[in-house]
Amino acid sequence: MSRYKLHLAVALIIAAMVLPGFSVIVDTPSASAETTTATYGRIGVSGTNILLNGEVTSQKFFGVVETTALQNAILAYIEGETGVAGKTSHLNGPDTSNKGYIPYHETAEQFWHQYFAITEYYDCNLVRLGAGDAWGSRIQYQAWLNHHDEYISMLKLICAQAEQHGVWLCFVMAGSQEYPTYAYGGSGSVFNTSSTAYARYIAYVRDTMMALEGEDAIAMYDLFNEPDHDNCYTNYWSTSGGKTGFNTWSKAVASATAGYSTHPRTMGIAGLGKMFGWGLADFKLATGTCGFEILHRHYYASASGASNAYLFNDPEAWADACGRPLYWGELGYNGVYPLTRWAFGEQTIWAAGGQMIGTMVLTGTAGYPYTGGLLPDPEVKRDPLPEIEFTSIPVTNAIVNTTYSYQANTSVASTLSISTDAAFLSISSSGLISGIPDAPGLYNVSILASASEGRRAYQNFTLEVPEPPAPTVVPVEDDVEEPDAETIENEAEEVPTNTTEEAPSNNTDGMPSNDNEEPPQNTTDPATNASPHNVTDQNGSAGNSTTNSNVNVTSDRSSWAEILSKLQSRLNWRSMFSQGTEANTSSSENMTIAGSADKGIIKADEATMVLAVTAAMVTTTIALLAVWKFR
Repeated sequence: MSRYKLHLAVALIIAAMVLPGFSVIVDTPSASAETTTATYGRIGVSGTNILLNGEVTSQKFFGVVETTALQNAILAYIEGETGVAGKTSHLNGPDTSNKGYIPYHETAEQFWHQYFAITEYYDCNLVRLGAGDAWGSRIQYQAWLNHHDEYISMLKLICAQAEQHGVWLCFVMAGSQEYPTYAYGGSGSVFNTSSTAYARYIAYVRDTMMALEGEDAIAMYDLFNEPDHDNCYTNYWSTSGGKTGFNTWSKAVASATAGYSTHPRTMGIAGLGKMFGWGLADFKLATGTCGFEILHRHYYASASGASNAYLFNDPEAWADACGRPLYWGELGYNGVYPLTRWAFGEQTIWAAGGQMIGTMVLTGTAGYPYTGGLLPDPEVKRDPLPEIEFTSIPVTNAIVNTTYSYQANTSVASTLSISTDAAFLSISSSGLISGIPDAPGLYNVSILASASEGRRAYQNFTLEVPEPPAPTVVPVEDDVEEPDAETIENEAEEVPTNTTEEAPSNNTDGMPSNDNEEPPQNTTDPATNASPHNVTDQNGSAGNSTTNSNVNVTSDRSSWAEILSKLQSRLNWRSMFSQGTEANTSSSENMTIAGSADKGIIKADEATMVLAVTAAMVTTTIALLAVWKFR
């Protein structure tokens, strides 16, 4: 029992004690008493289970269907039609009466405060609020289109007042009980997925869902009220695919709105009429296989008794078979007029395991209609909401030109946003961070998770994109052009070389090499196909002293006279015999002795070479003197 009823009960007891003959009889349907909200938070769904703050809950959700309060508030507080301020469908008087009027409506905030205070007074914790037909759809859509910020601000005000009084909302986006339906500023039928009417309807729904993502007061979105109404069937579905055509359309709506909010979705189908009959097969086509998180059904009747319990037991069992919870979005007893609450239906649904009921009227509720004054703000002490924590570990490395992805997850339902200097990164509504790095570097990434009542959490990390490895170049030998012998000789004369040749010694006794002994063959010159010869000093060590001059020696062991002639004309004698120059010691001027055809190296004894050179010099001197004498 709410505190308002407690105050009323106390007043009645006092009156009975002090006023002779005063008595009162109160008959309250028992169903509403089971909906007292102990904990408030975000509603979710997992299979057939309803979740509250991420945990399975046995909480029962009961309330009224309200099809005019939002529309009249839009007209009064956004469009300026103040004459309709305060008007509702039910909360201050029975349905179909003219008493649904809340006198406290100077501002939108005052009106919605009183609205949800009265809702709480009736022990209701769920209101199905929004368009029920083309009239309501038009007012909501045009407010969104023409006064977008004011409209969204009003919806957030409604959510804040609902949450303050422990009430959740099933927010109805659109509806139609007549045909043609509202076209949302486009053309064609909203039931035709190729029409501009459908495209504009989807755009409006998506934007509204995203705008209210952080509002815990949203228990679910109802994307369309009674699109299977008998009028819609007769004028559209009967010639447009019937029940399978309807199923295809509702699946398209579910697919088009998927991922735009983490709040559950439903579609307010009637489920029984000209188009759909009784049974699991039709239940699946109407709601069970459409792709929404919460299934839906409307039912009006006057039956009672155990024999009629199947009217509610069967649909609850069908919903279980489809793996989803069921919301009885409209329920009413039509054995009298005006309608009243259907106590038998409510109690049977609770007994069958159902958890969500929306009564079409509140007539029959204790204390209804409310005739009191402005109700105060509630003094409600609720358990603190859980803090947000990130449950995922960020991926901190990426590769240039390769897709990077990281799925961010949190401990409670949150709205995620990203702040980063990595321009290639983006975040989806589900928290998937992805992109393709186009340059190496270190990038700062900050993810913000936000939820109701100012709860926030950050996850910060540095994303490293290293330099890509340098490509490995493998030379192709076939592409290398061998220079000819003449080119080699010219380059040797023009450009000083500083090469060191090291060859194993074939002489192990320290004696001069035997010229008749064929040296080992190591390579083959492509020009002459001749083998190079190793040159060793007198100690058998391979000489590695070089000079900047080349000595071309043929591989047919030319005579020493010819060799000396070439040496005399080509060698730099001062350099060769300067102090400290030895055959196996490097000097500033290096000597290279190469074969003219095969770059072979002459095996020669250093002492023998020196003697030969000296003899050549003496011979030359004598020849010069003879020439001078006989000239």
